[in-house]
Amino acid sequence: MTYFGIANADGRVPTPIGNDPGGTPIFTRGTGFGFLFVVEGRRGTSGSPVGQKVFNYDPNDSTVRPDLQILTDTALGDGSTAVCDTGGLPQATPNLTPIPAGGVPASALTFGPGQAISDAMNDLACRFDVHETADRACTLDSGGNFAFAGKDAGSEIQFCGVATHTLTLRSGDTKLSAQLVDAAGHLGDRRSIIIRVP
Repeated sequence: MTYFGIANADGRVPTPIGNDPGGTPIFTRGTGFGFLFVVEGRRGTSGSPVGQKVFNYDPNDSTVRPDLQILTDTALGDGSTAVCDTGGLPQATPNLTPIPAGGVPASALTFGPGQAISDAMNDLACRFDVHETADRACTLDSGGNFAFAGKDAGSEIQFCGVATHTLTLRSGDTKLSAQLVDAAGHLGDRRSIIIRVP
């Protein structure tokens, strides 16, 4: 992982205000929505590219997980436990009732086994878009040009998710942890951030 943090709605990347006692970067927001979650990565020692699956789900097999594995220790929005309830119509049957939009439940940030952890990973990761090239990034450099936030660390791919009203963070500190999986199934390092809302 080459970058894990946030970006303003205009794509500019803020600097953390500091770290907690464990070294986790702290970002502050005036409100709990209206910004971007950003995760970036590059090939690891295996040489395999970072996987691009943001939704890889089987309700009966907890080992099926996305390549972007991200969890939150505080419920986002209403904390709905429905998986990938992003609203809209089901793709296969567009004449059915729209799916209500819901939030993401809180999880222990252990990434251990269990269907609830896999459900929560898919529920948050499915709200991210994948950007394979810097000119299509959701972030901007200091000159206002599209660029990966971790370009100096060698970012090769970017995942961006919007903190919408549905995913509103509550007042206080929300800790998120993430790790990436490469195309060969190798897990990368795990990183965490804290987002502080008044």
